[in-house]
Amino acid sequence: MLRAFLSLDLSPLARLDRGLSMVTLTLPTDWERYASTGAAWAALLRKFWQRFDRAFPDRRAALVKTEFQRRGAPHCHILLSAPLTLVPFGRGNARRLVSFREWVSLKWADVVGAEGSDRAAHERAGTQVKPWSGAAASAVSYYAKYAVKGSARRHYQDDPPVAWKQPGTGLTRVLSHCGMSRMVSEEPVTDHEAVWAQRILRRWHRSKSETVRVRVDRGRGQRWVTRPVRMLRSRGGWLAVPDAPSLAVELHHAAHYVAARERVRP
Repeated sequence: MLRAFLSLDLSPLARLDRGLSMVTLTLPTDWERYASTGAAWAALLRKFWQRFDRAFPDRRAALVKTEFQRRGAPHCHILLSAPLTLVPFGRGNARRLVSFREWVSLKWADVVGAEGSDRAAHERAGTQVKPWSGAAASAVSYYAKYAVKGSARRHYQDDPPVAWKQPGTGLTRVLSHCGMSRMVSEEPVTDHEAVWAQRILRRWHRSKSETVRVRVDRGRGQRWVTRPVRMLRSRGGWLAVPDAPSLAVELHHAAHYVAARERVRP
């Protein structure tokens, strides 16, 4: 999933007239009334996207991840490109301008259909919209790594409720993206060039490793030291980088240059 997300064409998501936001959609306390099965939850998300498409036509581009709370209720994290200005809400004489945060809150409450005091509480706490101030590439990388985090204390986030574990009641998809296509380019290289490129990428990755403060034994006591930490512990065949196309082009040219220099070497 991380590889798929990082190979997407981000131009629909990185719009100049919009800002990146992380939107979270949750359900009321008695959530089983509204999402007794995975299909019912998927239907709620489809209704939300229908309203989003009507309000912002031809502008949907998002990464979507469904997780589960400790109480078993599903909730959805959506990374999307949100409008920076006020947006219209309502019809006729009731039409008014609201912020995108309020628009999400009101529309999601309409989709869920809670009534009375539950409706008021759900409008207040049923959604969350957090602006993202960084670049689109960093947002996608952060979101993808967040979505596949493997903390033992948060294993419940990927564990569906008991009612959804029965045959035919589960969720068919928890990860998805829309409005963006993958960009994959392949270039044939020799075995020698491939080995050379792998060595360069390993050195590049080692030089970019993050650091962490740890306590180590030093004689009779301990002290804090800074050590590099590798974020990718596997020796797999790919790396997540900020600007993959530029790095790939430079690496390709360098590999051919090294190969040509070795061919003319006496």
